Amino acid sequence: MPGGRLVSCSMIAVVVALLAATVDAQFPKLRVPKAPSVPGIKAPSAPAATETSQKSFECSQITEDLVERLLKGDEAARKAYEAAQKAYDAEMAKAKAKRAEADAIEAKRAQGTMGALMQNAECKDAFKEKDPRAREIARLEDQVAAADEAGDEKKSDALHKKLGALTEPLELDADRACGGKGSAALHDCMEQKKVALAKQGITGPMLTVQAQGECMSDPSTSGIAGMTGESDEEKTLRAEADATERQAKEAKQQADRDASKTESDESGVNDRDRAIFVECCVGVENKDPVWLAKTPAEARAVLQKHEGQLERICK
Repeated sequence: MPGGRLVSCSMIAVVVALLAATVDAQFPKLRVPKAPSVPGIKAPSAPAATETSQKSFECSQITEDLVERLLKGDEAARKAYEAAQKAYDAEMAKAKAKRAEADAIEAKRAQGTMGALMQNAECKDAFKEKDPRAREIARLEDQVAAADEAGDEKKSDALHKKLGALTEPLELDADRACGGKGSAALHDCMEQKKVALAKQGITGPMLTVQAQGECMSDPSTSGIAGMTGESDEEKTLRAEADATERQAKEAKQQADRDASKTESDESGVNDRDRAIFVECCVGVENKDPVWLAKTPAEARAVLQKHEGQLERICK
């Protein structure tokens, strides 16, 4: 019946509408917010994902104005670099002067040590000449020489032991008689160190080696009469020289960075575009077919016009 078909169609329409409403309720539509507008910046017109925000510089963009700006930036950077180098050289000269002053004190100290050492040696020689052991030592040394010449190693070793038993005590006695600041000071220090190191469990040859190393590290017990360590004045001068050099290098590095920025600011050309400009310039100068093809006649004429001025930049 016609009426029945109309009712069925109406019912179907109602069911479809209800289903659509249910789906909308379960899965709400996603709304993507619009990007806020920024004054002075035009919204992009759906760029490709790989498109760069800035076009690279090309040789065809070389103009008189560009070259003049690059030359202006290079001149500003040159002055900045020269000022930085001058300041750096002045600070390094100060550091060098401090080191020279410290070296002079060290040299004077070394001369004093040498004088004291020679005086100590003369004093000990005079003492040994009067000691009877010196004559016995001389006699044994002659016997050692004869044994060595005869190839008698056993006899030579025995004689060396006798020499050692006389030579070391005589050396210590002579040094003590002359102030005790040479071999006697080293000997006494080692004896004390050995006792302390033995309590720490150190034994054998290492006991003597470590004791000797610790004693010789101290100028007053090194075994060299008259030897002194670095004075406070020397330490201060060298520390000041180190600090001055370090600060000068740091300041120079910062000044170089500032000079590079000055060049970009004055020319209005960033480092990437400047590097491409240099490639164009060098390529044209070398008459490279590839770069000549990239550089129109007008651009080549500008480069040739300023060839001498661009020598600092295009190298």
